[in-house]
Amino acid sequence: MSDAEIASNECQSADIVIAQGGGGSGAVGHGMGVSGGGGSGAAVPSSRFRPRYRQLTDAEKALHDEIKSKAQELEALINQVPNGRYLSLALTDLESAVMWTVKAVTA
Repeated sequence: MSDAEIASNECQSADIVIAQGGGGSGAVGHGMGVSGGGGSGAAVPSSRFRPRYRQLTDAEKALHDEIKSKAQELEALINQVPNGRYLSLALTDLESAVMWTVKAVTA
């Protein structure tokens, strides 16, 4: 068997292990975990891709809306500076900050 055939077989084997949910402690396994079941004691599988969203409490909805509102205020203030790379970076980082904050609230 040639080196290319050996490498191909190893890749196919790795694909099968990944598809079956195996693979040890590699990066593939880190996306799936078990999170608390909201105090019920039951483990609930979680995914970094959130295939379903949970119902938010009224307090979480209010916090979400306030975060978005404050971000719009800050965006308006930031947009008063001259156009350029630094403005673009500031707006991109604001978007990222809001995204991660909302993700933390809704997780």
